[in-house]
Amino acid sequence: MAVKSGKKSQQKSGQFDDSNRGVLFMNDKGDNDARPDMTGNLAIEPDDYEIGDDGLIRIRLAAWNKNSDAAGDYLSISASQQKKNG
Repeated sequence: MAVKSGKKSQQKSGQFDDSNRGVLFMNDKGDNDARPDMTGNLAIEPDDYEIGDDGLIRIRLAAWNKNSDAAGDYLSISASQQKKNG
């Protein structure tokens, strides 16, 4: 079970909370096929995640296709603690 930091409850009313969220935008690859198709950022609240027995933090990602006039097509990402099997 993840330990919650309470950061979200400390946000000012009406202010967007971007913790454990991110975006991926289409990348202009130009003539270089080695460049990634999409790039972006993910903001992780470290207190929301546990370190597993193997020393790793396992994070589940979910993504939604979005579109805006300013950014074009992009993926909106949400992160959450990965549930243990069993």
